[in-house]
Amino acid sequence: MGQSVVVAGRELVIVGRINSPIGIKGRVKLAPVFFDTQELESLLALYPDDVYVLKGKDFPKKLLVSNINSDNKFVRVDLFDIRTRDQAEDLNGAMLAVLSDKYIKYINDTKSIFRYIGYMISDVNYGDIGILRSLSRQGQILFDVVKNDGTDVLIPFADALVKNIDEDKKNILMDLPEGLL
Repeated sequence: MGQSVVVAGRELVIVGRINSPIGIKGRVKLAPVFFDTQELESLLALYPDDVYVLKGKDFPKKLLVSNINSDNKFVRVDLFDIRTRDQAEDLNGAMLAVLSDKYIKYINDTKSIFRYIGYMISDVNYGDIGILRSLSRQGQILFDVVKNDGTDVLIPFADALVKNIDEDKKNILMDLPEGLL
């Protein structure tokens, strides 16, 4: 799961960062956190009224997003009640979050790879390696796994390496190259 925070009694998951205003009417560019731009666009389109901005002591502030679109780098949205470029500039660097239950529903309903967080990662030769803690995208998807000995290891996620995913047992069986661990 993405970075979870509890603010004013609400459990929220950070999904993006406001990068910059666009134009003069309060439109902003969002840089996704954890997701790619299409996933963030889809999440915001499904839950446009469950979006919160986190910045400073007066937040979280619930905002309605509309007019959502994306390219390969950013998601662009209109924020309801943000009507000027100055108001949008005040939100530069703010984090965008959604309610945790909406995030989890989206992850499960869309069969996103993020649903595997918490699964045991096993190898056909080494057995159980450890628990998948998070994912990162650095050109490819990497699993951040906490090994059974408490150390961390990054494991590339590629279809060719995955032998089986058992959703009932929450286990991903992989055939990792020798020397990776």
